[in-house]
Amino acid sequence: MMGRPVQHLLLLGIVMLFTLSSNMLYVMGINYSASNASYLLKIHPSSYVFFFLILISPSITSSPRRPELKRCGLLLIMVSTVSLVLYQFFSVEAGGGESSLLIVTYAATGALAVALSYADTITLRQMKRFVSLFLLCNSLIGIAETSGFPRILPYVVGETIIGFDNRPTALLGHPLNNALITGAWCLVILLSNFRTPLNFWRLTVLGVHLIALLAFGGRAAVVVAALSYTCFVAYQATTTFLKGDSRDVIRLAKLCIIAGAGVPVLIYSGAADTVIERFLDSRGSDETRSAALVMLDLLSPGQWLFGVPVSVRTSIQALLGSTRGIEISWIALVYSFGLPITAIVLVATYLTLRATTEEHDMGRAALLFYFFLTTLLSLSIGSKSLLVAQFLVLLACFAKPLEAPPLIHAGPKSRRRNFGDARSIGI
Repeated sequence: MMGRPVQHLLLLGIVMLFTLSSNMLYVMGINYSASNASYLLKIHPSSYVFFFLILISPSITSSPRRPELKRCGLLLIMVSTVSLVLYQFFSVEAGGGESSLLIVTYAATGALAVALSYADTITLRQMKRFVSLFLLCNSLIGIAETSGFPRILPYVVGETIIGFDNRPTALLGHPLNNALITGAWCLVILLSNFRTPLNFWRLTVLGVHLIALLAFGGRAAVVVAALSYTCFVAYQATTTFLKGDSRDVIRLAKLCIIAGAGVPVLIYSGAADTVIERFLDSRGSDETRSAALVMLDLLSPGQWLFGVPVSVRTSIQALLGSTRGIEISWIALVYSFGLPITAIVLVATYLTLRATTEEHDMGRAALLFYFFLTTLLSLSIGSKSLLVAQFLVLLACFAKPLEAPPLIHAGPKSRRRNFGDARSIGI
């Protein structure tokens, strides 16, 4: 088990993961998103912390609490590293993918997974408290920005400050990243407390996040979150009803009544104006995604293997009128690195996220379904992004903490410290 200083370092890395968005780094003068920046600056600060934890953890630990999570995390690191080497080896004829993408989006997530496999109950509880408070602040700021308050951070894409997009950016940066993480957290709240009453505080917090989810304007996040939870509730209601227990059916009926009363309020209060506007006018996003699908037909066998050079990709995008880029993540990865690298990286990512919660239930399935459907329908994890690592943390908040292993020659104080809180870290 990791000592307290190392556990605190893990918490520091998680705090940096959520608070240091590309917008925040721009304000701090760090050229994280600039194309001409130093390669070391293109790696997110939290990634350095997670890699450092990997270097020191074997010497101070015996065995992880979640061995499967450690194995999958190491697999993701290995796959990302091998993919990076192969990409650099074939760089003469390969696509123009940003190699820092493989490090920040995937390898750093693997390092975080390995570190979390050693985290004790106290660390997980503190992590969950931070995430709860941070995301609540993020949602409140998002709602305030939608209501007319100025942005707390500039909206930066690359080196350009965006002024034409009125969607809130809050603390997490891009509106779609905000929507995806907020939607995932809404599911964590609902699924963690499915069999416990939603008291006034929980219902209020959930209401704030739902309003923020609509304000961020993420269409896929709204639809897929609703679909994921509906499928989960329907499954639970059906299975318990067949067993002769009608409690979940009653809960489903109550939720339908709450939703039936809440949806009109959200619509007529103006809280859902942003997402409704996005459904009515996607501002070119739908056309860009359609063009991305057409791009697959233009790939040669060699480009399927190694990716598409930047000059060729730019010409294809101009031909199809898709100058904004490729807004479907897996197609963007294929164009950047080729199909083999894309496939093995995404499979390793799925295995790592799946291992974060060892409980084989529909709750985990609903969260994974939500994440992969929303991310595969947008650019998100097809670019340098913190989304995978952030979602890994949310899954860790959803997972039930494991009992600490037996202590040998430990005094009463140590026993109390390690066994003192075996309660669930669910909300």
